[in-house]
Amino acid sequence: MKKDLVVIGSYPSNELSKNILKECISKLNNTFDIVLSTHYPVNEEVQKLTNYYVFDAFNGLIETNDNPIIWFQNDIFYLQVKHIKNHAYSAYSCMVSGVELLQSKYEHFYFINGDTLIDSLDISKLFELKQLMLDKKKKAVFFKEFSGMVDSKIFLSEIKFFLETIATTKTKDDFIQYNQRFTAPYVPYVLESFFSERIDRWSSDDVYIIQSSPDKYFTNSKIDVLSSFNGMSETKRDYLTFLIKEKTSNKIFFVYVNNNPNFEKKEINVKINQDSFTLSNGNYSFYKEVFADNTILLEVEGVMNSYPVSDIIDNTDSYIQFNG
Repeated sequence: MKKDLVVIGSYPSNELSKNILKECISKLNNTFDIVLSTHYPVNEEVQKLTNYYVFDAFNGLIETNDNPIIWFQNDIFYLQVKHIKNHAYSAYSCMVSGVELLQSKYEHFYFINGDTLIDSLDISKLFELKQLMLDKKKKAVFFKEFSGMVDSKIFLSEIKFFLETIATTKTKDDFIQYNQRFTAPYVPYVLESFFSERIDRWSSDDVYIIQSSPDKYFTNSKIDVLSSFNGMSETKRDYLTFLIKEKTSNKIFFVYVNNNPNFEKKEINVKINQDSFTLSNGNYSFYKEVFADNTILLEVEGVMNSYPVSDIIDNTDSYIQFNG
């Protein structure tokens, strides 16, 4: 029997994201045909885990992003984070590249983000999505939590329908121009909003929308397990850590913010270059000035990433501002 197709999109630029990607593929490749689509090259070991590998060296990052991704404020400081470049078109083009060359071999595909780990107990739920699409006589199934957004981490679609009705912009410039005209509830340069606008405007009768998030459907799986700051992948936690410049100077600070009021972890081990320390209470914010000439190595609970000082300083829209 011919297997169904899963398209996996990823940007495996460091060891953590590579390991998560390998685990993502390994959980699916015995049941599905896999096409991996990336803008960052992978080694032969990863390629051999897949049936098809599509690499596009053009990453297509968008320069403009006016909305803060993260913001936080207390009595001491205000912090906001904006990515230097927007990755919406990059992720979108991975999806398109992953299915364009295979549309003559497969009728439909599942898209799964490369940092999603589908548990074996949830594999049957992927087939349930396909059966739901057939029973409802639809051409695609998306998850949706709120107005103006469908989820882009996991969805199912007929390939022909996806390419001709949803993924209609074929170049980065076309994608930018299409997004520039968005008004509420659609958000420019947010892929989830782009898909939602296309569905709402042109194809709502052909798409079945599940009114919940994927993590509530795939209850045994780990969805979207990586987060990113300045392009560096990190495991998602109950707290956020940043390396960020002061708004009025080129001073750089390490900042910790608890983003889960129920988080009560007592010790968090941090190492910044050669400076090691322990945060002894999870329920607070913390900042510390960091001194480095070229690169900052940040290790939090055993996960290390490297941050060029120039990238932190050049990203002037991401900053910490102290009161008084």
